[in-house]
Amino acid sequence: MQYIKLLLLTLMVSVHGLTIATKPVSNTLRLKGQIGSAHALSLQLPFEASLVPIVAENSYVKEGDELFIMQTEGHPLTPLIHQYFQNIQKLDNSNKHLELQQALFDLEAISRNSFLEAKQQYDSLQMTCLKSYYTLNNALKYFGLTIDDIEPLSNLSTIALSEYVQSEFPQKITAPQSGVITSGAQKSFSKQAMHVKPNSIFSSILSTDRYELKLSVSADYIAHFQKAMTVAVHLPTLDEPITAEVTSVSLYPESLKGPKSYQVSCEFNADESSQSHIRLGMDALVLIETDSKERMMVPFQYVQTIMNQNIVYVSENGTYLPRAVTLGITKDKEIEILSGLSNGEEIIEHH
Repeated sequence: MQYIKLLLLTLMVSVHGLTIATKPVSNTLRLKGQIGSAHALSLQLPFEASLVPIVAENSYVKEGDELFIMQTEGHPLTPLIHQYFQNIQKLDNSNKHLELQQALFDLEAISRNSFLEAKQQYDSLQMTCLKSYYTLNNALKYFGLTIDDIEPLSNLSTIALSEYVQSEFPQKITAPQSGVITSGAQKSFSKQAMHVKPNSIFSSILSTDRYELKLSVSADYIAHFQKAMTVAVHLPTLDEPITAEVTSVSLYPESLKGPKSYQVSCEFNADESSQSHIRLGMDALVLIETDSKERMMVPFQYVQTIMNQNIVYVSENGTYLPRAVTLGITKDKEIEILSGLSNGEEIIEHH
């Protein structure tokens, strides 16, 4: 019955024949992805706090803009500043002690072990001081401050330091960089205070100065990508593609199950003319031409799908009969025939 239906369709074909021949054709990879930020900054405080957002989620903020109001007893910077000054003083004392031990050792007045013990103590305090420096510096940037701003406070007593910081330092978290602010791993912003644990990410700022596009490339084509090569990124809002640079090519598959694919990351800048047409999360397309090889290509209209089979009509003994074929790539309104036809055979288009 199926054969009779196919045979009846031969009466509906036209007589415009096409002689099959191979020709050199390159395959165009069509890789889709979404535009992301190449410079995403995760916001995390080195202290516990309750924060109330004063900006809308997914809005653009400038560096220094106020983002959150803190609801805490006492300013959280006070213990960090106090600890930093204490560590600096301890390090200075340890350095003086080490210099003395060095002089005594040079005079052979103390043993080498005594000198090495002083040296080890100094090295340990130096690491502690560096750690407190980076912790404090990381906290200060959220208030628009630097280490230089707190250096004049080094001679204050603990009580005077606490009073000064409480009265003079801001109680609001500001943006360390410009970009689009998101809620990160936290729930969406609301008017209620959110509890933030020390060193936990509570928000992210996605810079729009440089964009990133991540592509998933099958194992068959990953060899076509190399770090530092350029690719053309096509966006629906721009007539011309943007040139991007491949910044990384994964050496490990995204999943060990099923067909293997590898991640390729590309980055690009937006100039003044294209900046307003690009948005984070926008769909993008990258077209890559692979090596050229001989392929049997026919126009789309010569192939029909009938009963889940791809069919072409082939000239045999003065008539045109349906024949199942296996299809390959598509390019420029043509589709590749992988099997089912031979060079020199004639097919026709049917209506």
